Amino acid sequence: MWALYRAGLPGICCELGLCAPLRPAIAFGFFASLPMLIGFAFTGDLSPHIQVLPVLFLAFFSPLVEEIASRGFGFRQLLTAAPSGRFGSRSGRQRPCSDMATSSKARTSREMLGLFFLTGSPAVIFAWLVYRWQNLWVAVMLHIFVNLWWELFPVAKSAIGGWLPFVVQTATMLFAFLLTWYWTRPRPAAAGCQ
Repeated sequence: MWALYRAGLPGICCELGLCAPLRPAIAFGFFASLPMLIGFAFTGDLSPHIQVLPVLFLAFFSPLVEEIASRGFGFRQLLTAAPSGRFGSRSGRQRPCSDMATSSKARTSREMLGLFFLTGSPAVIFAWLVYRWQNLWVAVMLHIFVNLWWELFPVAKSAIGGWLPFVVQTATMLFAFLLTWYWTRPRPAAAGCQ
C-alpha cells in the first residue's frame, strides 16, 4: 500500500477501510454471530482445553490479517472476485485435521470441496459487507466472533464439523446479510423535505 500510494500509516489505513468507526462494527459482529453462539451454547459446553495463545492467534490475529489482505487490499483495491477464491483455497490448508496419521496425507476431494464451499461462500459475503458498509472493521469483527465461538466451544477439529456447524455458520452468514441489507439500504427522503 505504501508503494502504491506513498501515503503514511493514516492514509494506508483509510485506503484499506480501517478509518471507519470500530464500535458499530464490534456490535454488528457480535449481533450477527449470535446464531453461532446460541447454537453452540445450547448444544454443548465451553471447551475444557482452551489455550490462550491459540485462541488469540486463530480468533483475533488470523481474522485481522486475512481481512486486511483479502478484503482490505484484495477486494477494495483490485475489485475482483479473485480474493474470495484465494481465501477459500488458503483456508483449506489453515486447520489440518488432527486425526490424520501424517501431515502429508491429503484430504479427500469431497472434504476439500465442502471446505472450499464453507470458507469461500462466506468470503464473498464478507466482501459484500465491506462494500455495503464501506468499513473493513465490519468484516474483521464478524470474522473474529465467528472464529472465537468456534474456538471456545468443542465443535470440530476442522471447518467441516457436521450438520450443526454448517447450519449455524450458514445462519450467521444469512443473518449478517439480512442485517446489512436492512441497515445499509437506501432510505426514502422524508415527506416535505426539499
